[in-house]
Amino acid sequence: MRLLSVPIVISRALTMFGSYVVLPVLACLITADVIMRYVFNNPIWWSLEASKYLLLLFFMCGLADSLRQGVHIRMALLYDRMSVGTKRIVSLMTAAGLVFAFTFLVIAAYDQAVFRLRLGTLTNDLQMPLWAWYGAIAAIGAVVILQVVALSIEVVAGRREMLDDNSHILEED
Repeated sequence: MRLLSVPIVISRALTMFGSYVVLPVLACLITADVIMRYVFNNPIWWSLEASKYLLLLFFMCGLADSLRQGVHIRMALLYDRMSVGTKRIVSLMTAAGLVFAFTFLVIAAYDQAVFRLRLGTLTNDLQMPLWAWYGAIAAIGAVVILQVVALSIEVVAGRREMLDDNSHILEED
């Protein structure tokens, strides 16, 4: 396995976890809460907080893989009219911006995880340790950074035209 494929494998695993575990749990929780709230007039008191965390976890789990597959939002009107060379430059500038932003996210989430671990802070309703949540955000953010760096290396090496070039995805797709 190539070293550059390691972030791809991790991002796929995160996407599978988000799609096949987090999203169904979120859907079942929301459905159960709606039934309990409107049929039995007895809502699940912790469901709103759990739904917020699950929705954010679902979003974070798909970030790296959605970048690799090119299913993120961009200004296609301008981007599609660019030459391949300009697209490469724009992709590398985008990569630099993503690494910059996610580096701050990882640092802040890590600092919060350490801080919350020392304090022993728990969420209001679920009584979930907040350090675990911030640690997960830091870890997923690090995976996004690794994915962006790996894709950028492939762009610079000429194996991809842009960060989200689907035609060069690993053979096992």
